[in-house]
Amino acid sequence: MKAPRMKAGDRRVWGIGRVVGRRSPWRRGPQVAVAAALAFSGCGFAEENDEREPTLEDLELELTPLANGAEELAQRVTGWWVLYQALLADELQETEPMGTITHTGWWTSLLSSHWHQTRQVATVVEERLYKELDPSDAEAHPLTAQVRWAKGLAELYLGTTFCQVTLGNELLSDMQLLEMSEQSLSLAIESARRAGSLDYLAAARAGRAQVRMLLENWDGAESDATAVPVGFSYVSSHGNDPNRLVWWTKQDRRAGFLHKWWPLVEESEDPGFMIDPWSGQEDRRIPVHYDGGTLSGSDTPHYRPLKYDADDDDIPIVHYDMAQLIIAEAKAVRGDYGGATEVLNGLRAVVGLPPHDVPTSAEEMEELILWERFAELHLEGQRLIDLHRKGLMEAVFEELNDPERPGVGRPSKWGDCEGS
Repeated sequence: MKAPRMKAGDRRVWGIGRVVGRRSPWRRGPQVAVAAALAFSGCGFAEENDEREPTLEDLELELTPLANGAEELAQRVTGWWVLYQALLADELQETEPMGTITHTGWWTSLLSSHWHQTRQVATVVEERLYKELDPSDAEAHPLTAQVRWAKGLAELYLGTTFCQVTLGNELLSDMQLLEMSEQSLSLAIESARRAGSLDYLAAARAGRAQVRMLLENWDGAESDATAVPVGFSYVSSHGNDPNRLVWWTKQDRRAGFLHKWWPLVEESEDPGFMIDPWSGQEDRRIPVHYDGGTLSGSDTPHYRPLKYDADDDDIPIVHYDMAQLIIAEAKAVRGDYGGATEVLNGLRAVVGLPPHDVPTSAEEMEELILWERFAELHLEGQRLIDLHRKGLMEAVFEELNDPERPGVGRPSKWGDCEGS
């Protein structure tokens, strides 16, 4: 089908609307989308007995639920992912150290299946667009930007979570998965730019900034991060599922902050904030409550994180503050400690914290960056990623001197890979 291009002013809002403050009416369940995509992938979008010439609107009505399903699949298990990233890192602890759930493979299968299905459905939508439209029209369509973003996000999750993954018949390392994500997000950026899909453009740039940081392409990472608009935040959609962190830390009282953070929290009947170790002041980025209670079924004190408090609280996936932290680290890597500290201090100023002095060594600079990343990004799945890429997992846990949580042999990614 050769269809006329839509004018920018005529475009409806595609996507599941997870840019903060806006929700699109085009949400569909991922199970429906997957089933539809599998059935849909082998046939044309028009019925054989339909004598009417198919239109662009017909195609969009067919593909919009699938594209929304692909995007929702990519982020639907974000809560589970963040929870287990936090339990494996030095953020949260369970009632029983490294309990049975963190040792089972059911949840890794849950995560990987969602991300694999994301790629499958996204591919169906993109291939259909290119089959039915002129290439230039397909490239500039908002649905192309959407599914390329979903695909790149799924590949980013796979690369940051697993040591290696089989795609098709090929076993790919985490670095190969990240390179694949970079390519998908680059395509998403180009399509979003042509389609005028500013939210997907910002999300893809923020996602590619993180990928390039992990690939140590610091110039590219800083360039992408600089392009993320002030205040931008792309967050998860839970669908009908509750926020799993709230479920575990509040409803079931099965997890709370790891004991290493307890000295920075004061007992109180009212919720408060963790103390910033650099200034001794409350850090409003880390809300927490300890009233003397314990984790369910144990004597372990329950220091409950309050970043998420309601079942429907969304979890940030990529956002402006994350991009600023990437800029700071890129400057630090190049030896611009003054520039890096200025960026960090800008984030601290927002919450009323005094500025850091400019470090005089690489070790001091890295310590500042790791703390600021923890303060800004705790319970967003990033702490474990930081411990892995910095090679700090063993040292951090050995420093705890906790026989129940030894550092030796503790994985920082899932699967059997050297150095994990």
